[in-house]
Amino acid sequence: MLITRTARDHYQFDGSIFLPDGHIVLTDFASARRVAAQMSALRTQPVPASDVYAMSLIDEALRLVVHHFAPPALMNNAVLHADQQVGAESVTATEKKFISEFPPEAVYRGDEQVEEYLQKITNGRIKTVEELIYVFTHNANPAVNPLLDLVDDEPLEPTAYKALIASLNTFFANAGRHYFHRCVIAGHVDFIFGAGQVVFDDCDIVNTPAHDSRPDGAPLEVLKRSLLRPQFTVLSVACSR
Repeated sequence: MLITRTARDHYQFDGSIFLPDGHIVLTDFASARRVAAQMSALRTQPVPASDVYAMSLIDEALRLVVHHFAPPALMNNAVLHADQQVGAESVTATEKKFISEFPPEAVYRGDEQVEEYLQKITNGRIKTVEELIYVFTHNANPAVNPLLDLVDDEPLEPTAYKALIASLNTFFANAGRHYFHRCVIAGHVDFIFGAGQVVFDDCDIVNTPAHDSRPDGAPLEVLKRSLLRPQFTVLSVACSR
């Protein structure tokens, strides 16, 4: 799990828990206790070690899922897609800002510049975009809110970060297979999109039209049109609409 430069500066974590690429390593619950204790010392409310350890485990699980469903060749195509949709220069600028804000050890200590680090590591652009996915996912997870300062993506806002993530969402929606079980799927006109294969199992599909959207029911029309297009497979099972 990568954490922000700001969090490292603030909490002054023991350097022994960091790998050279900047990932924090919590090998057991005792190491999570030490991190939680350092955080608690600078907070008004104690930080449960279980929360820190759970966040680390979630990060590891995310990596397993991404490595399984998005192998290097597919991730490379995803980055190429982002280059085309967002612009290669904007993607590169976002990656550099990310490395600066979530630094590897050499960059954090000032021994290397961001550009030097990216040139040195194999498949640096692909690996950095992958790390962006993990950081975005943590920030989107409400359960992470009590520990958000560890992974806060706010410093990335001035970059093309959100546009890059949106581009990746589009790419994977068009390239993959998706299964949603007992979820609430809510939004307006085009909140269900892409050319992927999708199963909605026992889900609530809710239209929440915006002021400038089409009339109620538009997303369901998207589903109906999807069934008529050969590149789509959209199956809804026992769903309420």
